[in-house]
Amino acid sequence: TGEPLTLPPYSLSPDQSRNMESDAKKAVSSISEEFRRFRVRAEVAKKQADATVRALHTSSVQSTRMRIEGQDIQSELAQAKTDHVRLTALRSEMAEQEARWKESYD
Repeated sequence: TGEPLTLPPYSLSPDQSRNMESDAKKAVSSISEEFRRFRVRAEVAKKQADATVRALHTSSVQSTRMRIEGQDIQSELAQAKTDHVRLTALRSEMAEQEARWKESYD
């Protein structure tokens, strides 16, 4: 009732098996190499990101320290100015008092 149907062989020939095995090994090797490259790129990117974070943290700490030290220096300068004004006032007071004492004893 129709054309005869030819069935393929139940297994591959030895040459076909070797070719398929060789192709599979090449594919595995290629994928393994691609994954190795991906891992290396990911590791390099991670190290660069870590270095960037460390650099930002270091610069932030340094700028904060400089700002704090600068504020401390400014407060010390303000204190020194206040002390100088008070010292000058005390000197003039002492000079006036000494002058009054001299007048009293003369």
